[in-house]
Amino acid sequence: MTTLIIGGSGFLGTELIRQARAAGHRTAATYHVTVPAFTSETAWYPLDLRDAERLAVIVAETRPSLIINASSGGADWATTAEAPVRLAMTARRHGSHLVQVSTDAVFSGIICGPDLALVV
Repeated sequence: MTTLIIGGSGFLGTELIRQARAAGHRTAATYHVTVPAFTSETAWYPLDLRDAERLAVIVAETRPSLIINASSGGADWATTAEAPVRLAMTARRHGSHLVQVSTDAVFSGIICGPDLALVV
């Protein structure tokens, strides 16, 4: 089984890679800016989640059974809100399961700006 971890170079992604490898999964992971120093036994792919074509190429090449999105786009709407939709559609087209991770380390839970806040 292959697990693709989107945002594998981050804090959570690093641990997810470790756990997947410990469970015997082949792993592939993405990074946005810098190739991680810990590259052994994991296939690494550069990815900007706003690039739907690049995402499709990576999923087609790795053929993962499971995709885990542990990326953080901060306040960038295209990365934080739109990209997970594209990721879900890509996963479905390729027959992959998708886990979308969100924590208060990724998303504070407050949306709509300072004048109108909605806590989710």
